[in-house]
Amino acid sequence: MTIKNKKNNRRSRGSLLFILFSIILLILFCFAFFISPSLQAEITSNEEIYFTILHTNDEHSALIPHSPAVDFDIGAQTQDKDPTVGGFARLASAVQQIRDTKAQQKEPVLLFNAGDFMGGAAYSWLTLEGYSPELKLMQKIGYDAAVIGNHEYDYGPEVLASYLINAGYPEAHEQTALLAANTNFPHDSIFRLRDLYRKTHLIEIENGIKIGLMGLIGDEAVNLTMLENEIKFYDQIETAEKITSELEEKGADIIIALTHFGFQEDKELARRAPEIDVIVGGHCHKVLHEPVVIEGTIIVQAGSKLRYLGFLELAYNNNSGKLRIRNRENKNPFLIKLDSAYKPDERISEYIDEYTAILNNLIFNLTNGEYNHIFDTVVRSSFEITNQPYAGENPAGNFITDAMRIITEKISEQKVDVALQVRGNIRKNFQPGRKGDITFYEITEVVGLGRGLDKVPGFPVVTVYFTGEEIKKIIEVGKLLEQIYSDSLFFHLSGLKYEYNPSDVILFNIPFLDQPIPTMRAVKNLKIYSGDFLQTSKNKSEQNKIYKPLINEKLYNFAADSYTLSFIPLIADLIPAFDIVPKNKHGEVLDLSEIPGQTVEYQHRELKVWETVIKYAQLQPAGEDGLPHIDEYYKDISGRIIKTDSWSYLQKLTAGMVVSVGVIILWSRQKN
Repeated sequence: MTIKNKKNNRRSRGSLLFILFSIILLILFCFAFFISPSLQAEITSNEEIYFTILHTNDEHSALIPHSPAVDFDIGAQTQDKDPTVGGFARLASAVQQIRDTKAQQKEPVLLFNAGDFMGGAAYSWLTLEGYSPELKLMQKIGYDAAVIGNHEYDYGPEVLASYLINAGYPEAHEQTALLAANTNFPHDSIFRLRDLYRKTHLIEIENGIKIGLMGLIGDEAVNLTMLENEIKFYDQIETAEKITSELEEKGADIIIALTHFGFQEDKELARRAPEIDVIVGGHCHKVLHEPVVIEGTIIVQAGSKLRYLGFLELAYNNNSGKLRIRNRENKNPFLIKLDSAYKPDERISEYIDEYTAILNNLIFNLTNGEYNHIFDTVVRSSFEITNQPYAGENPAGNFITDAMRIITEKISEQKVDVALQVRGNIRKNFQPGRKGDITFYEITEVVGLGRGLDKVPGFPVVTVYFTGEEIKKIIEVGKLLEQIYSDSLFFHLSGLKYEYNPSDVILFNIPFLDQPIPTMRAVKNLKIYSGDFLQTSKNKSEQNKIYKPLINEKLYNFAADSYTLSFIPLIADLIPAFDIVPKNKHGEVLDLSEIPGQTVEYQHRELKVWETVIKYAQLQPAGEDGLPHIDEYYKDISGRIIKTDSWSYLQKLTAGMVVSVGVIILWSRQKN
């Protein structure tokens, strides 16, 4: 064969190969174009990486099942159907079940917390004894990250720092990263020196996908902290935008924000920082049975106190960078109720039993042996003493403020005219168990927050004196604080009654300054109770006898807790012209620094709000069983705070001006 023939043969074979290759490409193109939808989905799924986010928020030291907790104990003894929910041991079981299932599918599972794991139930008192029960349990259950919420600061920054050190930080960041991206601790603070918090955290999952985490606290939560300016907070939106860029520079494929904001601020974050893929929220205790998606950002939240475990199944497309939710296709709920369907994890239960024994010993010491177990019965009731409506007079608010007024008067041997408590410090209803028992634990779940100068758990009762005119201002400004900051600042009262129109609180806001101008005319018919015990009367003629107008110049003894009185500087800042000046019983002006010293002494320490409630419960009428039973009076409200819907002050002014102008026009026409 000649060289020429060889070349021709090669050309022929090349042409055949080219034709064959073209046919194969055409077949592949047709296959891809006409492929069945199910097979297309399979190919798409091969480009996706599956992972699951489990999440909780606002545990509030509720280590054990509740609603009420005493029924969990009874259920364990009688084998009755257990009506309680929550508890870290049930949480551990639910988390492990999901992890086991997902492990078989080779799917990563992440577990996050959105703040306020402390503060609420009496287990938080163990913080003051050098223990860190909440975070220790979270580490054992396997949380990947948590954010610092406002209640983590309940005992002050120094105590929080000790709590974190006792929980194993900074080394524990490798197990459960503790995040606070927009919190500015001083440079010389122990938080910075000991690396007790992180701004960001990176987690690498399957196929090298990196998840970038940040933790943020919001405006409303910051306004409710007791920090006295020793810690500053950056703007959460600006911080989120900055941190997002930093995380992307570090190679993060997915951005997740753990926020202690509240739902409204979460939505604002999603609108203004759409680069965030998922917001795991907390603070407002909202139960989101389905995620809310804004600008492509997925927002989730799981209520409070471990009633639910949040469950979010996701798919990440490595090519497009898109996330999609998979719960519906898997027919799985977004919230898993932690009820008796989940047997408590034995290992976690043992740890909780150890903490309970320590708490029982503390209770024995605090009550001088009167109570020695969290489930000791204090009082019985045939009904719940509800804390609803949230921002309005309710039976729980009346019971607590009556306790503060009556018991403080009894212990101090000084007439107490008015008692006040903010709504945010009333954590829940007083719930009797199936046998009607309201236990020590139940009462402290409702009013167990804070500590005093004596470092004993519970906010102390403080008594100061105000004039009648100042009390009127306090009630007016309380309505202003409630509208500007949070309805958690709604004032419950004993010893007073009044009417108010919400539309009258603010006349208008000064543009650009965002400065509200109050009318100071929202409250009407403010009167003081002149009786001795229950703030009640059977008919209107009696009410006219027992309710008297406040005398402007007269000094009245005013009882509140230290937290509530800490808002006095806020009042001065908001309305400088309406100074409210606390005084002692002699009318001598007290410096703000002296107010904490005006606590009521009891057993060589401060009288606590929770103690007034327990002692008032003990004074309730005795039942046939010889135990005190809650008075029927607290089944309902008693008309202390009446909300009206009349015309607002501004509407009246406007109407008055219109009428005046109309009269002038008519008069001028008649004259002409």
